Amino acid sequence: MKLLVLTFVLLSFCPVGGQERYAVIIQEIMADPSPAVGLPSSEWIEIRNRSKETVNLQGWRIADRSSQSGPLPTYHLQPDSILVVCASGSLNSLLPFGPTIAVTSFPSLDNDGDLLSLFTASGSTMHAVDYDLTWYANDLKKEGGWSLELIDQDNPCTGKNNWMASRFAAGGTPGDVNSVNGTMPDDEPPVLLRAYTINDRAVRLVFDETVDSLKASLVTSYNNSDVRPGEAFPIAPMFNEVELRLPAAMQAGLTYTVAMDAPCDCAGNAAAESRVMVGVPALLTKGTLVINEILFNPVPSGYDYVELINAGDSVVDLARGFLASRNSTGSVAGHVALSATPRLLFPGEFFVLTDDPNRLQLHFFSPARGQIETVASMPSFPDDKGVVLVTGMQGDILDEVPYSDKWHFPLMRQTEGVSLERIDPLNTSGDKLNWHSASSTSGYGTPGYRNSQSVPESSAGGLMAVDPPVFSPDNNGIDDQCFIRFSLPQAGMVARVDIFNVHGLLVKRLVQGGLLGSAGYWTWDGLNDKGQAIAPGPYIILVSLFDLGGHSRKYKMVVILASG
Repeated sequence: MKLLVLTFVLLSFCPVGGQERYAVIIQEIMADPSPAVGLPSSEWIEIRNRSKETVNLQGWRIADRSSQSGPLPTYHLQPDSILVVCASGSLNSLLPFGPTIAVTSFPSLDNDGDLLSLFTASGSTMHAVDYDLTWYANDLKKEGGWSLELIDQDNPCTGKNNWMASRFAAGGTPGDVNSVNGTMPDDEPPVLLRAYTINDRAVRLVFDETVDSLKASLVTSYNNSDVRPGEAFPIAPMFNEVELRLPAAMQAGLTYTVAMDAPCDCAGNAAAESRVMVGVPALLTKGTLVINEILFNPVPSGYDYVELINAGDSVVDLARGFLASRNSTGSVAGHVALSATPRLLFPGEFFVLTDDPNRLQLHFFSPARGQIETVASMPSFPDDKGVVLVTGMQGDILDEVPYSDKWHFPLMRQTEGVSLERIDPLNTSGDKLNWHSASSTSGYGTPGYRNSQSVPESSAGGLMAVDPPVFSPDNNGIDDQCFIRFSLPQAGMVARVDIFNVHGLLVKRLVQGGLLGSAGYWTWDGLNDKGQAIAPGPYIILVSLFDLGGHSRKYKMVVILASG
């Protein structure tokens, strides 16, 4: 695959309607007032003037993801002063707590999370907060009756780490200093997480936090680029994405690397050069995006997960696919989007879907959050047997695995909390011989990483070979299976594979009447035909090949089964 490099170099914040952005900030949010703890059962926000100048709020508006308030009335917010803003029906109940004004069409704040924005009269973003339930950092308080409070007003765009549930006994501090008020310095530079394409002439860069929008919007900030954008637009209201519009179209089938030098956040922290890949995504087709690992029977404190791998040679967009299962009637059900936003997956990359990434990282050596998608409600994957599917946007089935608990390694006493790993992404999805229990040394699961039981790179040559020559089926992730590889001058041969002990007794008929391609492999897990463990020692593998013309060939090899 051809690799092109687009190097983007990011060289404080724009004035917004006469004031610097973040001159006025949202510093407290009562999104879920019920059950009331000690405050009125009303939704409200509290804003603060951080600047040294009086700010007239006339014409300003408050918005969430789905709606926008009417204009705020004339109100002169003095320096270092606070103001509660609420719906008209809540004004009288909140006035006793301090300065309060009402606005028409006050947005209905989502209890589970919302994107809350404060706009000036000119429509420019003054401050925005994209909160969710994890910001409370308290399982009891997130159930309602408690406000979210900003900790350090000098770092208004830090995000989750700078917010927590109120500590005040009444459940919040409207009109007063936040109960969690303190210092939460931001010393971390922004991280360029990924990029995706809007079209072949527009690229979005995604950061983990707000970036300096003035610098990011200057085309001269990208003068060292191999392909210079004609325009650059930081995306409101969070300004954690930047859209680059290119004068020349990117070519399909090529992978580009975006390298950025010294992007800066709103606290002035500058990062070293960081790189991400981007490309024009191909259509999702069967065999490109495949199911690579399944945890369908987690421990009581865990959750299901499904790992996907891009087994093709083109970049794909996960937002164009769905995860699903089959119900009791066999119908496809429970569709959930693989990604709520555009997310590119490049050849060989892994992606994990689960209900709770935090629990996943507690139980397994899991990857960075960029490789995990939180799914509000995973499809139903029963503990004994079920079906995992990946579909396209029109319901076309891209991959399907009819898994069973019986696919686990037969000698395992406990399979709860153990994932099933696909041995070869290019081999048949529904073949139980292409699946194996994750190894004990990997923690019984490898979400986001190469499977512990994946097919190794071949080190053996010749028409027929055993790899490795010594194996130990103890499920520790090291040579747990024997791979019998073949490379034939032609396809269409029929195979029988038998395994004998040194006394000539048949212990395992591995293959009977298998139709072969020109190359491939079989696997032996070290068990006999009854699924029982056998004694360590040397075993003879006899491969008999036949074709339609009556020609036959036989290959005899020796493999050592070692004790664990």
